[in-house]
Amino acid sequence: MMPRISRDYLDRFGPIIQALGQLASSKVYVVPPPPVYNTIYEAVVNGLIEANGEKLVSNLVFKGRSLFSYGWIGNSLNQHESREGYWTQQGLKAIKKFLVECSGLAVRPA
Repeated sequence: MMPRISRDYLDRFGPIIQALGQLASSKVYVVPPPPVYNTIYEAVVNGLIEANGEKLVSNLVFKGRSLFSYGWIGNSLNQHESREGYWTQQGLKAIKKFLVECSGLAVRPA
């Protein structure tokens, strides 16, 4: 899970994301940072989409929903899932549920 957006975000986390994508024996899933309205966030999202590959999964989509949709309602920020650049407890629970469902670990009713 990536931390909140800061001014030097791309300089600090760009090389880390690239290194994670080059791990030979592991598949890494990246949860994007909490959404905010600024150009740094847009650049981070674009970079994560470009880095998406076999070893680095940064654009996870399941049943038509993407990790990038959390924290948003259309073009507006969802104050229930993210607030002031941080994930809320409700947002963290929603992301955890999404990841569990994607992994196939979710309990399905009989």
